[in-house]
Amino acid sequence: MLLCVAQGTPLRAQPLTAPARFHGLWNEVHPFELVLDASLQGYAHFPESGERIDLRGRVVATGWQLLEVLPDGSIAGTWELEHADGGARVRWMNYDQTIGATCVLSKSPLPAPNLQIRLFQFRNPEGDWYFFISPAPPGKWRGIAWTTTRNDPWPVLGYRQGDQLLLDVGEAGRTSAWQLRFDYDRSFPRFGWWSDGQGLPEKVRFRHRKAVPIEVRRYSDFARDMLLLEPDLDWPGWMSFAARHLASSREAFRREYQSMRVDVTTRRPWQRQAVRLYAWVNWSFLRDDLLSGTLHITNTWEPPRQAPFIVAPGYAEPLSLRDIFGPGPLPAAVASLLPSASASPALELRPDGLYCLYGERSVLLPTALLKSTLAKGSPLYPYFGK
Repeated sequence: MLLCVAQGTPLRAQPLTAPARFHGLWNEVHPFELVLDASLQGYAHFPESGERIDLRGRVVATGWQLLEVLPDGSIAGTWELEHADGGARVRWMNYDQTIGATCVLSKSPLPAPNLQIRLFQFRNPEGDWYFFISPAPPGKWRGIAWTTTRNDPWPVLGYRQGDQLLLDVGEAGRTSAWQLRFDYDRSFPRFGWWSDGQGLPEKVRFRHRKAVPIEVRRYSDFARDMLLLEPDLDWPGWMSFAARHLASSREAFRREYQSMRVDVTTRRPWQRQAVRLYAWVNWSFLRDDLLSGTLHITNTWEPPRQAPFIVAPGYAEPLSLRDIFGPGPLPAAVASLLPSASASPALELRPDGLYCLYGERSVLLPTALLKSTLAKGSPLYPYFGK
């Protein structure tokens, strides 16, 4: 069907109309319902917690402005709504403008988010490109990309833009921005649009597409927001690693909230979502029997933490250098690169080799070295051995 517009007649955004009832996903994960009467009075309801936040609104140039009103009349946050196809877009900020969120609103209930680790590749004149991407709260995607001519991976940062997912590839500040776009829906698209920053986007066909499910642990209410994204995995090594790093964070999340509730003298309207906990994995190597990446944990009570790992079935803990190279002395070519042959560094696999991390320092054991030093019994041998 063709849509014809008379020449000289400008297109105008369709206005929002009240009364209205919208459905959305807070930070693209937590479901909520927004209900407003004809005078823009209403509420937002979050079924995960059963909580209801009262709203009072007015018409502004761009759409509607809604204020979150507490029982004592103070303001906890602001919603800015503007019309979008089939619904609306909303931008939320807390009282002192230190925390924000955006989401798309629909007139019908939205399906649960399809959060998956996605692996795919495509070919263009530059060669084959490979991607690992996965969701990373709040509302972002992160991963790595590399080519057949460069194993050293570039970082990838993704975010929603309308009905598409936009991936920025490479270090921030590069003069030539690589970008990949594709439709954001519940199915894995077959095509995308690739741009090197020098010309028109090029349509590319995705090959070897694979989606790995993620276990989602989530909770959101007035003062709290928690989202833990973990692989749906029952390997003993992963379960031990995750329990060691995430159990204390979940307990601290509970403790921080209780402390805020008890200390009533510090309660202010801007304590909306004042206690937050997010955890996700930046993946760097995924095979059916070998996984590697870095677990990221961010919250509101301590500096961010990162914990690299390699896990394989049959191992009770993440792999160590001894698991990889066997008992006894390390191969001389490996030991010569390490600051200490007796230390136990954290390990991460990437397309260009094995990274040994000693605090802020990292040592790369490149793929060529692995090929010449791995024994056949090593869990890495099927992928990096001769």
